[in-house]
Amino acid sequence: GVMSVEPVVNIPDYPEPERVHAESARGNVALLGAASYFMEMPAAAFEQAIAGQFASKGDKVVEANAAVFKAARELAESRAAK
Repeated sequence: GVMSVEPVVNIPDYPEPERVHAESARGNVALLGAASYFMEMPAAAFEQAIAGQFASKGDKVVEANAAVFKAARELAESRAAK
């Protein structure tokens, strides 16, 4: 039901909740990266915040999210220049 704490498994190949959460976080970081290009805040400030947010998950997670941020920001910059 709506208030249940137990997930309903109705899709046989649905990924583990941890994986879904991780992919969702990367999507949010990508959106932040793209939007950051249009904000009056240096990229380094966002990168520092990302590092702080994901520090407890280890260097690999921090580096992965930093790469997603950078790629999305660069894509926004390249598209805005056209």
